[in-house]
Amino acid sequence: MDHVETIEDQGEFFTVKTTTQEFSATRIVLAIGLKETLPDIPGLSSLYGQSFFNCSFCDGWEMKDKKLGVIIEQEEFILHFVPMIFHWNQTITVLTNGISVNKEIKQRLNEKKISLIEQPIQKITNQGVYFISDTKKIIDGGFVMPTFSVNTSFIQGFSLSLNEWSYRYGRLRTDFLSTYLCSLR
Repeated sequence: MDHVETIEDQGEFFTVKTTTQEFSATRIVLAIGLKETLPDIPGLSSLYGQSFFNCSFCDGWEMKDKKLGVIIEQEEFILHFVPMIFHWNQTITVLTNGISVNKEIKQRLNEKKISLIEQPIQKITNQGVYFISDTKKIIDGGFVMPTFSVNTSFIQGFSLSLNEWSYRYGRLRTDFLSTYLCSLR
């Protein structure tokens, strides 16, 4: 598969070198996407996209009114994500895979009657979540918060400001409202 290896600023134009070709362009639009890395839990990758999802807006609506597990290994995302799906059903269990959660988060989850399990996960199957303590939680599916990364190695020579996601995007005028792009020039 052909992919971009380097982009060089020549002043009036850019030279784009791919694995098989070389192009010249006056403008470059970067649409490099994100790489998802799932938590290292046996069985999760085979259920991802079927009964476990990462975005409640894009996927997973079919999980409404079912027993949900939410795997979140970053404490700061618990109070961000759980309220987005709380209105779907009242049977949600937050699974931290061994991460301890602070008292404030525990209290807020408890107020909404949301279960919290801080034990390390041994494996996940269609029958439920198995913990290293030899206990099991029966769920129908749920959500997982993967970590995201981007490959920006081919644009290292440019004076782009990068944020914690490795890029900074701006709003440009397009034919579609609320379309976000990152453009060189």
